[in-house]
Amino acid sequence: EGNYANQQRLGPSVRGVKESTVIFRSLAAQWSLIERPVGDEQDIEQIIDLLRQANDASDQALFAHANSDGPAYNFYVQRDMQLKNQHGQAARSYGHKICGSL
Repeated sequence: EGNYANQQRLGPSVRGVKESTVIFRSLAAQWSLIERPVGDEQDIEQIIDLLRQANDASDQALFAHANSDGPAYNFYVQRDMQLKNQHGQAARSYGHKICGSL
């Protein structure tokens, strides 16, 4: 009961944040391995930086959750989502397909 009530008070699913973080860490590693075509270095670095910032925000959210800090958890989850959205926009602008669509 306590964990359920605590999760409800803290907002978005911790499990979802954890699962998303694993996926986006893998994605950041994949982007880091891309050979940067001449002239594209800055675009690719921006994409990787947005992924890293999103992963940092999700780490902060998980830390806040572990410390029962609902407001900080929700703040960092929102920040994580904003950064992942910005990453998706930057990746699509670069021509990368996200989930099978442009």
